[in-house]
Amino acid sequence: MKNTIKLISVFACVILLLNGCKKDGPVTLDSIPPTLTLTIQGGGETYTLRHTEDYTLGALNLKPNTKYTINCVAADSGGVLLSQLTLPKLLMPQTITGIPNDTVYNTSLNYSYRVNISESDPYKSTLLFGDFVTPTTGNGSSSFSIAAVAKDFRYNRSAISFYTNVESNPVGGYGWVAY
Repeated sequence: MKNTIKLISVFACVILLLNGCKKDGPVTLDSIPPTLTLTIQGGGETYTLRHTEDYTLGALNLKPNTKYTINCVAADSGGVLLSQLTLPKLLMPQTITGIPNDTVYNTSLNYSYRVNISESDPYKSTLLFGDFVTPTTGNGSSSFSIAAVAKDFRYNRSAISFYTNVESNPVGGYGWVAY
C-alpha cells in the first residue's frame, strides 16, 4: 500500500513535469477560474475533491493515527498566479512540497503552503503534494478544516474547503459523509 501511494505521488509529479508546468508565452487574461483538484489517499481509500463541488453539507471522516498522501493541483491555461493548501498543525508530521516552489506560512493553528508565480515567469499548473499523519484520538475525536485555493492573473478564484473528522468509529463510517 505504501508503495502504491508513493507511486501515485511520483506519477502525478512526472505527469506535471512532462506536460510542462511552465507556460509557453506570456500570461493571458480570461474570465475562467483555474481548475483545482485535491486528492487524499490513505487508510485504504482515495478521496478526490474538485472546486466545482459544494462540500458545505458534509465532512470527510479519516482514520486516526493513519498516514495520508495529499495532492493539490491547480491549472489555468492563461497562467496560475498562486495555489495554496492549508492544513491544521495537529496533522503531524506533515511534509508538503510545491512545484515549482513553495513558501510555508505558519499561524497558531495551521500551516499554509503556497506557490506564488511571477507574471514574468508564468506557469500553467502548480502542484502541492506530500503526506500527513492523523492524530491518535483514543475514544474521542478531532475536527478541523482543510482548504485549498487557486487564483489566476485576473484574480479569478477557485476554492475547496471542507470539514474533516478523525475518530475510531465515526457515524456513517469513513469517507465522505453528507449531513
